[in-house]
Amino acid sequence: MILSKLSPDFCAKIDLPASKSLSNRWLVLSTCMDSNIRLHNLSNAADTVLMQELLDKILQSKKSTEPVEINCENAGSVLRFLTACLSVTPGKWILKGDERLSVRPISDLVDALKKMGAEISYKNQLKQLPILITGKSKFSQSYVKLNMQKSSQFASALMLMISKFSNGLTIDFEGEVISKPYLEMTAKILEQCGVEVNRSEKSIALKGIPKCPSEIFIESDWTAASYFYAFVALSENGIIEIENLHLQSLQGDSIVAKWFEKLGVETTFAPTKITLKKVSKPLLSELELDFIDYPDLAQTVAVVCAALNIPARLTGLSSLRDKETDRLLALSQELNQIGAKNIIEQSTLILYKHDKLDFSKPIKTYGDHRMAMAFAIFSGLYDSVEIISSEVVNKSFPNFWKQIDKLKAVNSRN
Repeated sequence: MILSKLSPDFCAKIDLPASKSLSNRWLVLSTCMDSNIRLHNLSNAADTVLMQELLDKILQSKKSTEPVEINCENAGSVLRFLTACLSVTPGKWILKGDERLSVRPISDLVDALKKMGAEISYKNQLKQLPILITGKSKFSQSYVKLNMQKSSQFASALMLMISKFSNGLTIDFEGEVISKPYLEMTAKILEQCGVEVNRSEKSIALKGIPKCPSEIFIESDWTAASYFYAFVALSENGIIEIENLHLQSLQGDSIVAKWFEKLGVETTFAPTKITLKKVSKPLLSELELDFIDYPDLAQTVAVVCAALNIPARLTGLSSLRDKETDRLLALSQELNQIGAKNIIEQSTLILYKHDKLDFSKPIKTYGDHRMAMAFAIFSGLYDSVEIISSEVVNKSFPNFWKQIDKLKAVNSRN
């Protein structure tokens, strides 16, 4: 896909997908509790569609006498949540995925589940997919130590199984906890269900029997909103209106509203929507941010800095190595290709000032939806930005390209 340069002045209403993080958590929690929560505004992202399909397959296969194959494709949250879920779902289950998912982190979660009484074995010697799970009706242990250096989803996966712990659940964290806002998202969902959640820096404890609400309305995706904050930051007088985003959000990536203030973007919050407006030029000559809790925003911010020629030091990027691709390496390579000079130092990306950017070669996406959406931001200032395999956005934002089209006309209203 070749993107034409956007208008420097636009006024548009953008339709975002619902949060897949919230959607997937509510789907798993509802299934494990055998509850019929009415989920309004459920995400249409490929990961959430896959989660629904696999949960339906699990429900239909409970009485199977043969091992049932569950293919998580390249969906990390689906794999981790279902690993815990199937551990307490009677039957024999083979969890598998594509080549990339097979090497993404899972062993710390498997080790914790086995300590709690789950019966799980690897089908190879590498502690990778596929894995065989013999499901039981509940967990025998209610306390575990869990390494959190690779993913907060390990703890969330256990927390969503709270109804399967007769004496509550206590998790002591080992190593640095990354992506804490996603852990807090899970905790707040459980609190909405009446579970008592006690938090500390190195542990979390759950008590009580959850009682799911009859219905839930799922908020739009703040991570998806970040791309449109970026487009406004690159514009001269851009205005964007987005429904169903809130100041008091369960999503940690709502921090983009604060971060983009320094890039000249003002956010106005109304009861049911937000409005983004370009109000000034960037208010900084260089940028330093830590992404340890917000890894999905790293590519967006890196591209904005490159587009605006703002030197940057972006830290806390270790978890990017274990995403749909090695995002840190992919990001660095594609930025260097277009002339946005940068280097990687351990888990830090350092961006330097550049002379000019060159889009004569297409941008590779490495099968990663966030690579495609982040590099599309350059079309705010540059013409003929070519994105290879543009369909990868379906993983989280199927209508992404249609929404960008709304920014091509001055004073557009859709």
